[in-house]
Amino acid sequence: MSLKREINLSPEQVKAILSEAKAVSSRDHLLLKTMTVGDFRVGEVVGSAARRWIKAEKRWEPAEPNLPGLQIQDLHDDGIWVKGKGSTQKYQPLPKVLVDELRAFTGDRKEGRIFEISESRVEQMTRFYAKRAGVIDWKLVHPHRFRHFTTTQIARKHGVLAARDIARHANISTTNRYIAELPEDEKRRIIQAQEDLISV
Repeated sequence: MSLKREINLSPEQVKAILSEAKAVSSRDHLLLKTMTVGDFRVGEVVGSAARRWIKAEKRWEPAEPNLPGLQIQDLHDDGIWVKGKGSTQKYQPLPKVLVDELRAFTGDRKEGRIFEISESRVEQMTRFYAKRAGVIDWKLVHPHRFRHFTTTQIARKHGVLAARDIARHANISTTNRYIAELPEDEKRRIIQAQEDLISV
């Protein structure tokens, strides 16, 4: 059994991927930008399938978690309500510029999903733009890599506790996995910053 390889995107790679998406499709660009800036799971943005195909057993089964995706009616001037794993619902602040772009994209629609696209299509899209952007391991780029990138950047700048809150992780150990591959001195600095906060 081979281990699944992961890729950590650099700021330059993320910018290049977003730039390629912008050159091809305003929808794709806005979707990837929303996932990255909002630190969203792909299912939180586009919704998740109600069922999945079990190839070995040749049957469909209910998929969990079943997420509705970002909804137009949940968009406000400074953020959006997001439904996540475990039937949680939290308010995610967003930059006003992004909110304005989402409103312009949805036009006259008053309710429903902001993005009408499947999770599998978003996976194909991320690899397509990664390849166009010249990412060597483009086949390893999938939507969660953008969330991983954002959560790691927040942890680097503001610490693990801030990253946990923004990423909406129920458990800090989940957030800690995002910084597991950082250089030891950087991990030490992030953890020390949290200890300093706790001791205040």
